[in-house]
Order: sequence, then C-alpha cells, then structure tokens
Amino acid sequence: MFLLHKHIMPMVVTIFKPLPQFHQTMWLYHREKARKKVARIHARIADRRRDFLHKLSTRPIRENQTICVETLEVKHMIKNHRFASAL
Repeated sequence: MFLLHKHIMPMVVTIFKPLPQFHQTMWLYHREKARKKVARIHARIADRRRDFLHKLSTRPIRENQTICVETLEVKHMIKNHRFASAL
C-alpha cells in the first residue's frame, strides 16, 4: 500500500525545484501552477490512505456477521483466584 510513495515523491521534489526568474508575473504563474500540482499529489495520497483504512476496517464486518466487544477489568480479575490463574 505505502510503496506508491516511491513513485509520487520524486514528482513532488522535481516540482519544487527553483523556477527561472523571467519576471514577476510569470514567476507567480509558475509558482501557483506548481502549488496546485503538489496539492493534487498530496490529495491523491490522502485519498489512497483513506481508501486503504476504509477497506481495512470494513473487511471484518463483511466476513463476520457479528462483532462483540467486551471490556474486562483485569485489576479485579487478578483478585479472584480462579481468574488469576487464567491470566
């Protein structure tokens, strides 16, 4: 999943190379264009991470019909000699 950064991060580095100084308006135009490119790449990375987490969290729900969560008070279980041996 996170191997894709090897392909995207060189693009970010090349975009932030110093721009030629033609004159102020062209420099601002190129800078804004580069900023939008970087923002698009970062948005793509964020979308892929969000998608991965969504797929990871929904897989147990699809595979199992019911998920139960139990809170155990380990501190109190240790005081009981029957439960203490199981821990």
